[in-house]
Amino acid sequence: MIGDMVFGGMILASKERMRVSLSLGDNSMKIWSSLKRFSLIKTSFVEQAQNLLQSSSTMYSSPIPWKILSATHGAGVLTPAWNLADLVALPEESRFFVVDVVFASPFASSPLVHLGLTGFDVDQHESARLTVKVGQITESGFQAVISTWSTTRVYAVEFSWLAIGA
Repeated sequence: MIGDMVFGGMILASKERMRVSLSLGDNSMKIWSSLKRFSLIKTSFVEQAQNLLQSSSTMYSSPIPWKILSATHGAGVLTPAWNLADLVALPEESRFFVVDVVFASPFASSPLVHLGLTGFDVDQHESARLTVKVGQITESGFQAVISTWSTTRVYAVEFSWLAIGA
């Protein structure tokens, strides 16, 4: 059995030390082989690679225009309508604050958004109860939902995000 690996459009056959490079964008193929025996396997492998190239060339004729955006945002007591530092009358209720994040340039469709907490300032007399989640996602931005519960008082939150899409 041949030990094959597929990595970034390159097929490597480890035991035969044969390397086949397929470039589907411009329909070119380069074949290198350093072993003279196993010619039957090599020929069969090359034929399979050529068939793959011919059958797939129309499918991958243009590259996908991936777009990646990222930034860090912060919100806190100086942000208008910040309500997470207020004393609570009913500690069993959750409180949340929504930050509207607008992308520097819009995506063609709603991207995948990853959000991570990078900093916070919480009252030292209470437990730190804090979540940061992605809310609604559109082509032009998303909502970051910061929430806390019980008697926790949050004075500031900082988060970083990464959006990946087309």
